[in-house]
Amino acid sequence: MGSVKIIFLLSAGIALVSAAAAQPKVVISARQLGMKQVGKSFKTINDQVRSGSPEAAVVKASASQLAALAAKVPSWFPAGTGPDTGIKTAAKAEIWTRAANFRAKAAAFAAATRNLAAAAAKTSDPGVLEPQIRRVGGTCKSCHTAFKLQS
Repeated sequence: MGSVKIIFLLSAGIALVSAAAAQPKVVISARQLGMKQVGKSFKTINDQVRSGSPEAAVVKASASQLAALAAKVPSWFPAGTGPDTGIKTAAKAEIWTRAANFRAKAAAFAAATRNLAAAAAKTSDPGVLEPQIRRVGGTCKSCHTAFKLQS
């Protein structure tokens, strides 16, 4: 009986180690999915505004979704999910070594997306939205330049 318990405990321990090792992969995959959704929402807004006759409901919904996603960005980069994991990621190590700067850029992105969502809740007028869109794009570029591997 004692050896069965030991084998069970060893198996459970191996399962826990395996789960812990898989965690960065799960987090990185979720982060990549989230960032793709950010890009999709932002592209929808841009396409709508550039169309000449944007659908207000689509712009409003996409801007709201973008703001909600932007608020989550810092949580998508927990310690232990960087390039040192050996898992393919475009995230630079600087996200963690210059964490305060990363958080500041993420906060600027979140603020710009909230402003865009607030504007889109009131109008779909390209003249009003385009400056907000440029601000959001600028915050994206600023963060990507500093913290994303360029392909």
